[in-house]
Amino acid sequence: MHNRKIYILTYISILCGEIKIKRKVVKHGPSTLIVSLPNAWVKEHGIEKGMELNVEQKENDLIISTTKKKELKYIEFDISNMSQELILFCLRTIYRKGYDQVKLNFKEQKCIRFRDKTKDNLIISIIHDEVDNLIGYEIIEQKEKSCLIADVSEDSGKNFENIIRKIFLIMDQTFQDVILGIKNKDATLLQTISHKHDTISRFINYSMRVLNKGVHNSPSPQDMYNILSALDRIADIMKYSSIDISENKVPFCAVDIDVFYLIGEYIKLFEKFFYNYSNENALELIKTRFEFIDKLKSLQKTKATKGFNIVCEFGDIVEILNDVIVSRISFEL
Repeated sequence: MHNRKIYILTYISILCGEIKIKRKVVKHGPSTLIVSLPNAWVKEHGIEKGMELNVEQKENDLIISTTKKKELKYIEFDISNMSQELILFCLRTIYRKGYDQVKLNFKEQKCIRFRDKTKDNLIISIIHDEVDNLIGYEIIEQKEKSCLIADVSEDSGKNFENIIRKIFLIMDQTFQDVILGIKNKDATLLQTISHKHDTISRFINYSMRVLNKGVHNSPSPQDMYNILSALDRIADIMKYSSIDISENKVPFCAVDIDVFYLIGEYIKLFEKFFYNYSNENALELIKTRFEFIDKLKSLQKTKATKGFNIVCEFGDIVEILNDVIVSRISFEL
């Protein structure tokens, strides 16, 4: 018998092409050798017990493939009589739920935007702008009262871990820019927070989509989804509070800045806890939260700061992250 390595080439269509995954051979019974199928590939192609797979031998290679056609997840959705805000909510939800094709219908060409009460906002422009923020989505057909959006990529989930790390990294950098902008009264720097928010949201939406499509083997998908939702809310706080500070020229004192630094420390501690789970890291988070609460109470008593309301808005970040500590603990159970 020839000495050979037996491995499976799983053909997964992603942006970088084929992936070769090595698998160990397991002996079952006196003469049967078994090789497991990659979980992500199984989920992506809907492989179930009892299904037949094609096995092709090419010299030293065994190629496993499925003849089952991947079903496209399609939805037709009417966005007539919606505001810009509601259109965005619906489109993001459709994307996160993992739909491959979306047909949007609308009776009117324009809609209201409640933020500034304008009524002449072009619906198709709103859709174009939002699609640009949804990784993989493209408008492939546009008509007077409808448009068709399709996913032109493959959500393999391969880059999921790297994207989560990028979310934490950009989140931390963004909050440091908030502190720097407040400290130096730099309105221009505060205005850039909106762009960083958009990048964070794009990565979060994509990560939620990957989880809903089931192509990433997360230890606890629902809990990971909860954490991503929390990070999404935090990005919104950074964006809209920074706009408020910039437009209204909100003044801050040294005590306010100290509280902002403590919030920034809490964000870093949560990231540390997320990637290095331990009781010590959890206790450090809990301790820092109560230090923050004490500082906030002390600040409230003095009533010496005009920026107190903004400090409280950013303070919600601590409570939002505190609420998803249990989600991270669930990974270990």
